Amino acid sequence: MVVSIVSSSPGAARRGSTKGRRSVGQQVSCSHRVGASRADGYCPPTPREGLEELGLDVTGVPKRKGIRKRLVAGLKDVVGSVASYALVRRPGKKSIVLEPPERVGGEVGPDALLVVFCGGRVSPSHYVELSRSVQKHTGTRLWVVIPKFARDLSFEKSARVMFDVSLAMAKEAGFDAEGKSVPAESVYVVGHSWGGYAARGIALEKSAGLVLLNSWLGRFRERVPALMMERTRYSVDVSEYAKPFLVLSGDRDGQMRPSHIAEAFHMSEKYKELTGCGDVFAAKTKGVVCLQGLNHSVHINDDPNYGRGDTSAGVGREDAVDLVASTIAAWIDSNRMSSASAAETLLVRRVKETGDLLSPLIASGTGRSEDGQIRELAALAQERAANVSGLDQGEISTAVVEDFKNFVYSKPLVFQNTETGKATVMVSALVVWDESGMGGVNNSRNRGSAEVWVKMKSQEYCCESGLMGAAKGAARSAKEINEETFAKALEMVSPWQRERYEREGRKLVFAPDRELPAGPPWLAAPMVYSPESGEDGSALVLTCPSGKSPTVGLPDRFAGMHYIKIPSLASFVEYILVDAFIRTEALLYVRQ
Repeated sequence: MVVSIVSSSPGAARRGSTKGRRSVGQQVSCSHRVGASRADGYCPPTPREGLEELGLDVTGVPKRKGIRKRLVAGLKDVVGSVASYALVRRPGKKSIVLEPPERVGGEVGPDALLVVFCGGRVSPSHYVELSRSVQKHTGTRLWVVIPKFARDLSFEKSARVMFDVSLAMAKEAGFDAEGKSVPAESVYVVGHSWGGYAARGIALEKSAGLVLLNSWLGRFRERVPALMMERTRYSVDVSEYAKPFLVLSGDRDGQMRPSHIAEAFHMSEKYKELTGCGDVFAAKTKGVVCLQGLNHSVHINDDPNYGRGDTSAGVGREDAVDLVASTIAAWIDSNRMSSASAAETLLVRRVKETGDLLSPLIASGTGRSEDGQIRELAALAQERAANVSGLDQGEISTAVVEDFKNFVYSKPLVFQNTETGKATVMVSALVVWDESGMGGVNNSRNRGSAEVWVKMKSQEYCCESGLMGAAKGAARSAKEINEETFAKALEMVSPWQRERYEREGRKLVFAPDRELPAGPPWLAAPMVYSPESGEDGSALVLTCPSGKSPTVGLPDRFAGMHYIKIPSLASFVEYILVDAFIRTEALLYVRQ
């Protein structure tokens, strides 16, 4: 069987353009005998496989316009995969192979291969300096292949082609000359940014380990559809990913937010605590490192993509490359060499520094299912909103509701505690994750912290119930609760982080609540972040919806409601550390 591209170049197929289109019968020199090489692993996805991967039924397709469009899109992606295979298959055609440098003295570990999956639309040439630096730092004879794809990584099968052909290119250049190497023991994968998403599956099955550079496994709270077109076929939980891995990013990365890295770090620490495996084992098998001053690209091409949320780096390119390369090399040596005490010491130190750097995000509960901070915030909101003498946070109980429908029908309650004789208020809280950008919680540009919707009893109802004392003053609004929570967030971050926010960050300003009836109007109203320019520079103005129901004329279950939507404590910590330095137009949740 022969697969040929007949109608257009890979670029034209990718763009859907007629420019550069060839006449019928004029073939691109990009054909391949599929049947002869399928056993070698060099075969790109066939058109049928590509369409099946898109979830399309290739038999008896009705001739409807929408389905035809999807079929055309699927065929274009298959064409791109075939063209990608052709470019990767030919060494010297933009793909790069780096041989190990010569070494004099010292222990030299056995040969290993590092396959580097580039980020979206980033040339392999941008990874050469970092790759050579990794070779310099490691004690292993390390080969590196940086393959070039004709298009971004859209299919997992394309990534498999990329891996297998990279291995063949390395062997052709001299890696594993005796044919004794086993990929699952000697081949490591580095995936930068989008390349990390593509690398997860193939690294699990065929490599010795995976480095997720400015990337991640995915949201660890739940197993969700991947950003790629197929569902995740493996667990994205740190404790369950079966191969050694290293998550490596920076605290100034606005595309792979530190809040997501903090979530991964928390899960890694939890794994260490549950298993008792120790610092060294956890660092080299479930390692999570966040480097201070590093953004998404300073160590690759030193060209921050501000439009996609990246921020300026706090370290120079040379220092950034050295930091990243030494960490990757230490991780490889820790897993590869028999005596790697120096590498293990460095790796453990970087993990400890990460814990200190991300401690405000971890302490505030960023991205985690534990709801202690949520309960505390909901109780604070009820206490401040009621502001009566006979109620404090000790008499407030919070039911954290996970399902939206249950939250809609839930109602706050007031009852007398039979043990203490005091009034108790039961409030409902719903945790809502940021899904502003495409991909929902699995989009690394979306915030890793949540907003909280709280259903409470109003001050008027608390006073009229007869179970509590008189009002101590005016009921506090969502605006005032936000100001108090934001002040707490400022206290949680380290002094240098607070100083940086006050010196360079875009300020967050709280507007008066938007008053709405409790019920559907309040449920439908979003929290609104609006850009505003003033004398002191730009600011972001937050307006929260607030809803109330009257205390008379309604059944007791519906009377005296006070509903608010507010950011969580973690959300404010994330703003201080990250969002304040991302350009306003790149914040997906901001109403432009």
